[in-house]
Amino acid sequence: NAQGGIWHKFTCGNADVFMLDTRSQRNPNLDAFVYNPVTDSIEFAPDESHSMLAGYSDLPGEDQMDWLLRELRASTADWKFIVTTVPFNRGLRAVIDLSVALQDSIVFVPDYGSGSLLRVGLGMADKWVGFPADQERLLQFIDDNQIKNVIMLSGDTHTAAIDDGRNAGLPELMAGALEQSNSRLVLLLELFGFNIWNGGGQNLASGNFNDAYGRVTVFGADSVLLEIVDEFGARVAGKTIRAASGTAVTSIAKTPGSFQLLQSFPNPFSPAQQPGTILRYELPKPSYVDLVIYDLTGRRVRSLPTIWQQAGMQQFRWDGRDTAGEFAASGVYLMRVNLTDLQGRQQSATRKIVLLR
Repeated sequence: NAQGGIWHKFTCGNADVFMLDTRSQRNPNLDAFVYNPVTDSIEFAPDESHSMLAGYSDLPGEDQMDWLLRELRASTADWKFIVTTVPFNRGLRAVIDLSVALQDSIVFVPDYGSGSLLRVGLGMADKWVGFPADQERLLQFIDDNQIKNVIMLSGDTHTAAIDDGRNAGLPELMAGALEQSNSRLVLLLELFGFNIWNGGGQNLASGNFNDAYGRVTVFGADSVLLEIVDEFGARVAGKTIRAASGTAVTSIAKTPGSFQLLQSFPNPFSPAQQPGTILRYELPKPSYVDLVIYDLTGRRVRSLPTIWQQAGMQQFRWDGRDTAGEFAASGVYLMRVNLTDLQGRQQSATRKIVLLR
């Protein structure tokens, strides 16, 4: 570029390729984490200026983010490929959130040993999800300007997988498994319930953890085939991305912003006469959900471990028992549902429940 950076664009046939430098201009990854003395814990709380592409405002000339947005809008190519050394998949944000929420937990992973979950979150902060302002700005810009057919090509993870954009935010081919000991990251994430690569890859389903590379085939203006191919020529996974009639992204800012918490039934209820009361709630998007029951003094009576639930109508049955397994006393209780979506946005709602003994 004009200022001598290594980020640049070139054209190949009907495709523009944007080569990013995700290292030189980024703010330190750990700047996104702060210590909260009240809770004696680490929180993921990056401010709006925390940037991967434009972290140093005192550098002369145009910053990389402004350059990327300008060039994307000006591009007349059928396909726009953004080459980024770190994964874009916004589904990885949930890994940070979970590791921070359970930061005191120790987890054992075969071939890796044991360690604090917080270390996992600190590592994930190196990816695009560690810089949410940059990620949201890019997605919003693409949506606002109706820029079609943007595809991410990434690496870094020492493994490979594909997503059509429904999890990642943009279609993404992550191919970082050539001449590296395979990290099996996609497999490990799936074992923990993070199914964020819907195009397949080096996971349990394929069972292929050989050295592998990514292959991109452009079929004119019609479609692009994203593939993962191992060192012996075997295809590990593949996904066809069709040309979009609209933008190839669902904007983070335009996703539903609330959820419905319905009244429980029956209410009042008696554990001696009924198996419990059913609380129903509707999730607008896949989210982590935790549920806590309090009495009117604020004392926690019952809580459930955080669970991952898909969008749609969900329900929970409370049988009237407390954490110790004993029936709670007659009275009014507050049932609170907290959810955290993949972008880290949190919402909560509370309903009153009357228990009769």
